[in-house]
Amino acid sequence: MLLSLQSGNNFIKKYRNMKKLLLLVAISTIMQLHSENLRIAKIFNDHAIIQRDTEVPIWGWGIPEKTIELSFQNRTYKTKVNNKGEWRIIIPPTSYGGPYTISIKSRNKSIVLNDIYVGDVWVCSGQSNMQFQLSGCFDAEAEISKATDPLIREFRVPQSSSDYPEDDLAGGNWKVGNPENAAGFTAVGYYFAQNIRKEFPGLPIGLVNNAWGGSKIEPYMSAASFQKSQDDILKEIAVIKGETREQQLKMLAYLDKIPEEDAGMINDKPLWAAPNLDDSNWNKMKLPIGWENAGLPNLDGIIWFRKTFKLSHLKDNDSTLLSIGRIDDDAEIWINGNRIDNLFNRSYQYSDLREYKLSNTLFKIGSNTITTRVTDTGGGGGMGGNTNELYVDTGDEKVDISGEWHYKIGEVFLNFIYGPRQKPTTIYNKMVYPINDFKAKGILWYQGESNTNDIVEAQNYENLFKTMILQWRNDRKDENLPFYFVQLASFLPEVLKPKDHSWAHLRWSQYKALELPFTGMASALDIGEANDIHPRNKKDVGERLSRIALHQVYEKSQLSYKNPSYKSHKVEDGKFIITLENTSGNLIVKNKYGYINAFAIAGEDGKFVWANAILKNGNVEVWSPKVKNPKKLRYAWSANALDANLFTSDGIPVVPFKLE
Repeated sequence: MLLSLQSGNNFIKKYRNMKKLLLLVAISTIMQLHSENLRIAKIFNDHAIIQRDTEVPIWGWGIPEKTIELSFQNRTYKTKVNNKGEWRIIIPPTSYGGPYTISIKSRNKSIVLNDIYVGDVWVCSGQSNMQFQLSGCFDAEAEISKATDPLIREFRVPQSSSDYPEDDLAGGNWKVGNPENAAGFTAVGYYFAQNIRKEFPGLPIGLVNNAWGGSKIEPYMSAASFQKSQDDILKEIAVIKGETREQQLKMLAYLDKIPEEDAGMINDKPLWAAPNLDDSNWNKMKLPIGWENAGLPNLDGIIWFRKTFKLSHLKDNDSTLLSIGRIDDDAEIWINGNRIDNLFNRSYQYSDLREYKLSNTLFKIGSNTITTRVTDTGGGGGMGGNTNELYVDTGDEKVDISGEWHYKIGEVFLNFIYGPRQKPTTIYNKMVYPINDFKAKGILWYQGESNTNDIVEAQNYENLFKTMILQWRNDRKDENLPFYFVQLASFLPEVLKPKDHSWAHLRWSQYKALELPFTGMASALDIGEANDIHPRNKKDVGERLSRIALHQVYEKSQLSYKNPSYKSHKVEDGKFIITLENTSGNLIVKNKYGYINAFAIAGEDGKFVWANAILKNGNVEVWSPKVKNPKKLRYAWSANALDANLFTSDGIPVVPFKLE
């Protein structure tokens, strides 16, 4: 009996000791979790630029009821983590300068942010032309070598999406301006910052780049913008996704079968890259061009292209340069059946010119075949660029490979038809909402190409765009927040006869947003490229945006910045007499004979014809002998208006307008 009691007591002691041990382990684990649970929002890290001359919130997460201390400029601020695990500290207005250190600590953990500057922050948002990197611009090599300004910095928000608003970004780091980093900066934002810094050399400029190529405007808008709940938005998306699939199937009805698996690539074997493949029954497309503009609208997937060309000269032990243009999004390339793009350790952007220095052993005298397998996961796709960017150069001869190529659709990505770049709210929820409290001087916006599928969509953009601007200001609690945007560049082939087009209506919708206060528009009408939706001249775009900011925000520049535009008109003797405003007192016609291009007029029948136009007494006179009683007028009203030649003397184009 005694032995039994002793055994029981030993068991109880062991049990109690075990409980103590488990309790200690639990306490230790909880303390470790507590120490690890201090977090700061991902927008804050080393090299960050925070907004000057305003209260700046800094926020994060921690253990409820624990005290958080933040030290900045020899001052300490304290707060407690709330019952949701959130903390927030407000730094009072600070003049620009740096570098500074920000330290945040709780009882068991500290976070230190180094090389922090106070300056002006500009959010750079939109689609691919805002995402377009400095490395893809004209004279990129020279520009990058000069990009040595450490007070221009960029935070690139990772491209990500969510069905519901999220508290934090997916990641991201601030990058200091130097040749290595600046090559990947948003080119428009970089040139904008560069111009501001020329006027204010001591002012740091931070660029928060949350652009996503191929995105429509709707994903950048909150559920509140649509006056709906997030759940209602998701229900509508489900319905539209099903309808969109049916529309896609109808669009591809000319195919015998919707190719949902790539027949050209079986078990990683590129069957359609074989040099002896008979591609005579394939379709034909003139390159360079985006395939949406070559009869394949809204197609996301894989297309194979093949081109046969002849060489007369090849040197032994030498190399040949292949230039294949600018491919959106990605490509695999074969020469005479030999894959060449995997020989290079480089990740290409859609805006990059693809050039390959290849061994002559890949080529032969006589006929050669080049095959490209282009993959597009959303938005625009194809082989773009300029015609002079597609060639083979052996050193002795240069062969043009632009023009007619054979192509065949390998696969259609039906699941990408209504992805995150098209679905309302999905980009806003993950790439915009988490940084609404990150103070900024203003917004730069370059988007709209993805909302030009038809005229109705382009017309609806006006209301969407105005609503988004107001909602973003409301979200940031700043009704005067500057919002500057780029009016779409010219694109697609020029037309022989006047024709209505969705791109013209989209530009008009953008122009109408100027009715909102504290907005500004930089026209890129004269900057586009017919064969490339991503024009490489981003320097002028950034410079024009900076003119607006230098006037409205910095009260500095003497250059004009407002777009010369329609003011009033009258009709006399069969002529429209147009008065323009914002002309800086001086209009010029870029034509040695003084003739103004891009005007079209119509009578009662609504049939537009090209019109004659001249500058006279500061006004524009427009007429046509074919229209005796003109009723309607359009200027630069087409997708490609590169022939429009009416400017202010300091280079601002007259923006498109209509009288109907």
